[in-house]
Amino acid sequence: MPSIKIVRTIAQTLKLLGDPSRLRIVYALADEREVNVTALARKLRLSQPTVSRHLSILRMSGLAENRRSGKEIFYALVPNRKRSIKALLARLETL
Repeated sequence: MPSIKIVRTIAQTLKLLGDPSRLRIVYALADEREVNVTALARKLRLSQPTVSRHLSILRMSGLAENRRSGKEIFYALVPNRKRSIKALLARLETL
């Protein structure tokens, strides 16, 4: 059985992925190296403010990171967590 700390981390991650829009964003980020907010909003057919709000939550939780280039902000999953998130998503798809 995993430790309480691991169980809490998993529960928090699942809670973050519980929002359908946020889950779609995580799927999109899992498939890309990095993407800017405008392109992500267009790809997912969500408003830019909605995508920005969810990306902010993912960034504050430590799942995503950002990089500024001029006026654009690019987002990606944190590299050391990307593999785990992709594995989790693949596992959940089989349920």
